[in-house]
Amino acid sequence: MKSKTMITVLVEDHGTKPKLGTEHGLAIWIEAGDHHVLFDTGQTDLLLTNAMALGVDLTQTDAIVLSHGHYDHTGGLAAVLDMAPQARVFMHPEATEPKFSLKDSGTHSVGMPEQARQALKGRRVTWTATPAIVCPGISVTGQVPRSNPWENVGSNFYLDQSCSRPDTLPDDQSLWIETEQGISVVLGCAHAGVLNTLRYVAGLTGTQTFHTVVGGMHLLHALPERIRQTEATLKTYHLHCLAPGHCTGEYVMEQWSQIFNACYSPCFAGAKITL
Repeated sequence: MKSKTMITVLVEDHGTKPKLGTEHGLAIWIEAGDHHVLFDTGQTDLLLTNAMALGVDLTQTDAIVLSHGHYDHTGGLAAVLDMAPQARVFMHPEATEPKFSLKDSGTHSVGMPEQARQALKGRRVTWTATPAIVCPGISVTGQVPRSNPWENVGSNFYLDQSCSRPDTLPDDQSLWIETEQGISVVLGCAHAGVLNTLRYVAGLTGTQTFHTVVGGMHLLHALPERIRQTEATLKTYHLHCLAPGHCTGEYVMEQWSQIFNACYSPCFAGAKITL
């Protein structure tokens, strides 16, 4: 596809306008010609309210891509499928598995809400363990190879409530968009690693640079060396737009707003990026 593409952030932890709600979650609307793709669905049905405020018609949704099976990316799935029953869902086979997080306050369920699991029954689902075309010009990575040993999943995630089985989040996937300006990448949380993901997309597409990288980068609790290496590698891709948000971490975002300067644009609710 070689036409103008518009990215609109529907849900994020921060907002750009008073009329938009915010929550810990992510949902991104992509308009590519006649195709409409929703990348993640936030934590609740807040994306419906924000979409209306931003003039986005979710009934036109052709495809829903789930970056992984955490509640803050899948919570609004049932609500969107009620509005757009024709939409095909692209997700890794392990995205529906139970998921838990161990914190100081105890063990918490962080997986896909039961309502979302039930909403998937009878729907058009494409299971993306491997790369897949979502629509002309837009593809999903499927499971991302982990070649950087220092890019871990970034938290204490488990597959069971007793926290005896670590969850490496193989369901983490991202999306890339092809335009005349180059390849752009949309990240959910990049649990597989920002650089692992970009390296994989570069190999799949044959690109040496990226136009835009937008979304969550899960650097909130990352060690300084990981942040430094991520920053250094991002510079080598000669980005036109870097738009981090969600789980990237406010400290990293503040630092990058100065380091990347002209190409920096925060991924807040209400933000729009034209490719």
